[in-house]
Amino acid sequence: PRGVNGSWWRKSGHSVVPEDIGEMVKAAPDTIILGQGKPGLMKATKELRNYLKEQGIVLIEEPTAKAVETFNRMTGEGANVCAGFHLTC
Repeated sequence: PRGVNGSWWRKSGHSVVPEDIGEMVKAAPDTIILGQGKPGLMKATKELRNYLKEQGIVLIEEPTAKAVETFNRMTGEGANVCAGFHLTC
């Protein structure tokens, strides 16, 4: 909700762990959307899924093009949402 972090990168390739989304969690969104790249290779780890569940944050994982559509729709509806988009594949 505060802007774009153009240098966002993951600790390990196609896996997303809690440390990767610290800034997003600090923003206290209701939902985090992860764009998984065109083929859908980037995935939240089980550790991240459990962490977000504990925080009461909904996780949506979709191929990036669909994730962008979902993000735009949700923000247009006034939802409190953050997103991380995998753009390199």
